[in-house]
Amino acid sequence: MKTEVLTVSPEAPSVEALERAGSVLRDGGLVVLPTETVYGIAARWDRAETVARLLEVRHSPQDKHLTIHLADLDGLIAHVSDVPVFASRLIRRFWPGPLTVVFRHPRGADSEPVGIRIPSHPVASGILARAGGAVVIPSANRSGERPAIDARQVIEAFDGKVDLVIDGGPCRIGTASTVVRIGHEGWEVLRDGAIPTRLLADLDYRTHLFVCTGNTCRSPMAAGLFRHRLARRLGVPEDALPERGIHVLSAGTDALTGTSCSPMAAEMVASMGGGLSRHVSQGVTSELLETSDHIYVMTRSHQQTLGEWAPEAGSRVRTLDPSGRDIEDPIGGGYESYRRVAEKILSFLDGPLAQAEQEAVAWSSRR
Repeated sequence: MKTEVLTVSPEAPSVEALERAGSVLRDGGLVVLPTETVYGIAARWDRAETVARLLEVRHSPQDKHLTIHLADLDGLIAHVSDVPVFASRLIRRFWPGPLTVVFRHPRGADSEPVGIRIPSHPVASGILARAGGAVVIPSANRSGERPAIDARQVIEAFDGKVDLVIDGGPCRIGTASTVVRIGHEGWEVLRDGAIPTRLLADLDYRTHLFVCTGNTCRSPMAAGLFRHRLARRLGVPEDALPERGIHVLSAGTDALTGTSCSPMAAEMVASMGGGLSRHVSQGVTSELLETSDHIYVMTRSHQQTLGEWAPEAGSRVRTLDPSGRDIEDPIGGGYESYRRVAEKILSFLDGPLAQAEQEAVAWSSRR
């Protein structure tokens, strides 16, 4: 067979070349394309005969695990049933980019863990968007050899064995993607690559998020008291909690951004040893829900609202009162209303504090 070669601009590839590559993939062909890391050989994931040919061309075992490459995040839900919080942080920080995430909870009860990557190279992204389905793209090299980082190396190794080579010039990074396997019980780097492990470890912490309505009374009081009591348990200043792997936040389901907390709420927290002078209100966002490990709400209505906004966060959302009863809103009330609510909140923090203390100890042991 004759291998077709198309040369494109790496930053602004022609639509015609992208369409051609997409057509070859849809028809069951093999396309070599550049990513930001190395060149890869692409095949439609759902074409068993093409995938078998791909593995044969690379001299790879037929049971080799292959990473699914997607054009964007919209396709993730089709392959992964559960995205752990740590994975969400990595995705928001490093995708699109040179990171492969192996999820332990793919769709399908009998499925094995699945690796997913969203490359940032304009050529790869454009072709993936036109492939008509998920694509696997192992590096363009024979098994055991170094991956190709320019089209010349690809053609030397695979001329006449693949259908199309898209020449996008030398790869910008020239090193394979970092591969990390993630589950709720932890994570591990399976392959060192373009992203150093220390940058992944920087996102390995636990976030405790407290949610009310306006983020001016109940949730700031809960966060302030939690922060103060936890720092005291750990024997560190409140500002040092992130250095022990614990982040404490608050937000509101109907909050105006940028306002301070209620003066009475600040007074109550201060009377119990904490402080809210730095509090700035914020609304609940999808990013907060995706990247928070523990989400404590003041009422069942808040729990229902967050469940509707982010069903995938459901198991992490619970009422602060373990019995499920609502904590009333003190806004508009006097000193006694705020005192009563603050004392009630404090009485419900034992469980979350014990959890956070354990997490801080575990975090320190990993360092």
